[in-house]
Amino acid sequence: MKKLVLGAMFGLLAACGGGDESPDARIIVRDDGGGGGIDAPSGACNILTQTGCDAGEKCAWVRVQVSAATQLGQLACVPNGTVAVDGQCAYGAQGATTGYDNCAAGLVCLASSATDMATGTCRTICDLAEATASAACPTNFACGAYSSFFENEGDPMPAAGVCDPTCDPLTQVRLSDNAPACGSMDPMMPTRGCYGAASQDNTATNFTCTGAGDPMLRHRSPVTAPIFLNSCAPGYVPLLREMTGSMTTVCIAYCDPVNTLMGATVATSQGMSPHSCPDKGATAQSEQCRYLWWFEGNQTPISAASDAYGFCVDYTRYQYDSNNDMTPDTAWPSCRTLVANAADPMNPVDAAWAWGCTDSSTIPAALTGGRRPSARDYGLNLILPQGEMDELIKSWRKDGI
Repeated sequence: MKKLVLGAMFGLLAACGGGDESPDARIIVRDDGGGGGIDAPSGACNILTQTGCDAGEKCAWVRVQVSAATQLGQLACVPNGTVAVDGQCAYGAQGATTGYDNCAAGLVCLASSATDMATGTCRTICDLAEATASAACPTNFACGAYSSFFENEGDPMPAAGVCDPTCDPLTQVRLSDNAPACGSMDPMMPTRGCYGAASQDNTATNFTCTGAGDPMLRHRSPVTAPIFLNSCAPGYVPLLREMTGSMTTVCIAYCDPVNTLMGATVATSQGMSPHSCPDKGATAQSEQCRYLWWFEGNQTPISAASDAYGFCVDYTRYQYDSNNDMTPDTAWPSCRTLVANAADPMNPVDAAWAWGCTDSSTIPAALTGGRRPSARDYGLNLILPQGEMDELIKSWRKDGI
């Protein structure tokens, strides 16, 4: 199922897979503090601990109804499978007694949720409540939630996810084996891509491989609903509204940011080649590469990704609320007009760090011990309301790609 929402400031999704194994990428609300269980019939088994079933059985997500329009499942004890991790797997025919896969306990068959008796690859089931997504998975893998896996339409966020290979969104290289284009058969015509969203909770931002989105949807291409993290071409995510006041979401390019202050050149503000904004089709001089950390939540831990990646933003298209009346009224500043330290520390609108123009090491020390700054601190909610950003942030993958 494809259950997601987008709103006013920015939205995106993260994931990895290909062919039949590319379920829907979407972000879901963690409204239970990150823990909790999976909605299921009374007495259901535990998918994470593999408890509650008899010997020779496993706890599995059973596909009761499967079609392009409807996907319905439930947790149940079923005969244990034999296929190991990364092995080719298949689901039985839809139904409460038949719609389970043939993977071994602790694994799930990552396959299209909209295709009956779909085939895919066995992947490790992981705990989305882990402090870091990577902690729940092997090295070079991260835990991500998939639409119609361990949850139904209208359910709260599931506790379980699937381990996906991590990757570099700039180079599109899969980190586990350095495969280009996330392991696509033909890197020049990728069927898989590296996608990720700026984390909004206490887990670090990560990027994982999933089925590639529409190759025609590149920088500032409009995206129509339903919108998923991997709706755009590899190297782009549906991050921003077209402009302040618009309800149209557009694809935004990843870029390699460089610290930019007053006096910097246009080229510096656009990032480092070969992953600058112009390299990604963002050719206007007002397109600036702003650091990923700025788009993360106040409680999100700074990670290598926070300073390694950025997004191309045309600052002339957006306004912010300068007087806290909940109405955008002032244009975003250019990084090339900002200074290192704010004249008024209580209102740092003239500081480069306050607008994501410099890396996280430039954030004042007084702000780095706990609740660090983010784009939301200055009334910049025109990208995406907090709840909707949370809904997008848990990386649900789009199936059938």
